Amino acid sequence: MLETFPPIKNNISSSRLGLATAICFGEVILLNRSELIKLAEIEEHHWWFVERRQLLRNWARHISKDSKVIDVGAGAGRQALLIKNEFGVDITALESSDFGFLACQKLGLHTIQADATEMPCESESISAIIAMDVLEHINLDSTALTEFHRILEKGGKVFITVPAFNFLWSAHDEAVSHFRRYSKKELQEKVVSANFQIDKIRYWNSLMFPMAVLQRMLFQRSADLNVPSWLINTVCLRVIRMERTSRLMGYLPGTSIIMEAHK
Repeated sequence: MLETFPPIKNNISSSRLGLATAICFGEVILLNRSELIKLAEIEEHHWWFVERRQLLRNWARHISKDSKVIDVGAGAGRQALLIKNEFGVDITALESSDFGFLACQKLGLHTIQADATEMPCESESISAIIAMDVLEHINLDSTALTEFHRILEKGGKVFITVPAFNFLWSAHDEAVSHFRRYSKKELQEKVVSANFQIDKIRYWNSLMFPMAVLQRMLFQRSADLNVPSWLINTVCLRVIRMERTSRLMGYLPGTSIIMEAHK
C-alpha cells in the first residue's frame, strides 16, 4: 500500500518555489520551474521515491524515540514528515532554499533555513543525521561532513545517499547544480576523513542500472515530470524491492550509493 501525506496547499507564490524535480530511471532531476505541488503527488506514488522512503524506514527503525534527528537538505519535507509521523521522533528539517523552507513549514515541521556547511546547531546536540542526495550539491562536501561530525553526539548515526559514477554525468547533473557523482572509494575516503566509522555501504538501483545508462546515452536532455503508467510503475517497484533481500545487489553497480555511518 502506498503512503499518503497531507497535501501541500497552493499558497506559495510561484516566484518563490525555486527548483522542482523531474524523474527519469533512478535519477532525480531538478528543473527551473514552479512544480512543487505536482512534485508532492509524484513523491507519493513514483516507484523511485516509494522505495527510497522504505530504505529510510529500515534505517530509522534503529533510532530511539528520544533521538534528535536533523534532515539536511530536506527539500519539500516528505522524508522528515515520514520520520515524524511514523516514528514519533523529534526531527528538524534543514533546507537552504526558499521553496523547501516554506514547504516544510506548511507541513508543520520544525524548519531551519541554513547551509549544511555551517549549521546553527550546538556541538554534539544531534542524535542522527539524514542526508539523502545532498552532498553532491555542496561544493565543500568535506566541510559539510565535518560539520555533521561536529553536531552529532558520540555514537550518533548518519544516513547518506549520493548519485554514483562520473561516467553517468550528463546535462541532468548540470541542471541540478551537481558538483560531482561519487565512487564508493571517494565517498568512503571523505567520510572516514571526517572521523566517521562506516557501518554499511552499498550500491542501490542495480537491477535497472543498465536502463539508466541507456537512458542517459539516448535522452540526455529529457526529463518528464510525471509518474509512469500504473503498469510500469508497479513493475519497477517490484523490481527495485528485490534488492532488499539480495546480498549481491550491494556489490553490483547502481545509480546510487547508500551509506550508514556513526561518530
